[in-house]
Amino acid sequence: MADDDIIVGSFPKNNREEVRVTLSNFKGYDLVGVRQWFRNENDEPRPSKSGVTIRVDLLPELLDLMEQARDI
Repeated sequence: MADDDIIVGSFPKNNREEVRVTLSNFKGYDLVGVRQWFRNENDEPRPSKSGVTIRVDLLPELLDLMEQARDI
């Protein structure tokens, strides 16, 4: 995570991992990231490779699909 990323929030996935939502900017694009985080052997939070980062302007499409998934 870059120093200028904004942590929107997180929730526990299990007793060792959490899902974290962040906002960032890369090359002029506003981005939202949803990524799994885990604690390393020193109990420090670290991002995993599992996650997705998309442009903020695509959020309405993602939210629509997530609502469809919930309704199914």
